[in-house]
Amino acid sequence: MPFGLARASRHLRLLRPSPRSAPAGDMAGAGAGAVAPATARVAAVVRRLTGAEVARRWSAAVVARPSAPSAAPRCAGPSVAPSAAPAGKGTIAEALGKSGVARFAAAVMTAGMEAVFKGAGLYTIFVPSDQAFTSAGNPGTDKKALVKLISVHVLPGTVFAAGIGHAIDANDGKAQLKTMAGDTLSATRDGERIRLASPGGGSATVTASDDVLANGVIHRVDRLLPPGKSSAPIRS
Repeated sequence: MPFGLARASRHLRLLRPSPRSAPAGDMAGAGAGAVAPATARVAAVVRRLTGAEVARRWSAAVVARPSAPSAAPRCAGPSVAPSAAPAGKGTIAEALGKSGVARFAAAVMTAGMEAVFKGAGLYTIFVPSDQAFTSAGNPGTDKKALVKLISVHVLPGTVFAAGIGHAIDANDGKAQLKTMAGDTLSATRDGERIRLASPGGGSATVTASDDVLANGVIHRVDRLLPPGKSSAPIRS
């Protein structure tokens, strides 16, 4: 019997490296071989639900956790690189309980991904407002489709608004953000705000930024970002 999404989320929580049992310094000293078995087990669980490519991206995000603070967000070329681990309190899952984003929180619950966002992370999420869901229509309750939709709004690591802005300014007005679904979001400036465009034809404006949590950072957007046709297919 195939695993359900809720069960997969529980496996992700159990298999994710723990900062208490394996400090970042120890992980770095042990090398890639030390985390490869755990990564393989996470990928095996997620692959049953999402397909190999999406499983690989989520598993890589689990083990690639910055361990030291940096002075400022970084960027490399047109793509935005994650910043150091945030110093916020609470989890992304808890922050999704705030007013104005209940529809996205409900999608996360229906997809069985709540435990993922309660875990160590790190993730950057562009959270659409409730009005964005109303404008886009009901996303439905198909779990595989919801996992894909959610993944388009998630970046591995923590990427702050200043880092995105710096990358835009340093690269002829456009920066690239690789999502957990395999799509690339294009970031540009719209006056003082940052605008995102997805390969699926959607675009959204960042209306609030840098809600820093212990396991990542949340930016709020005013529209849903549909996945592109070229993104990794989600298969059972």
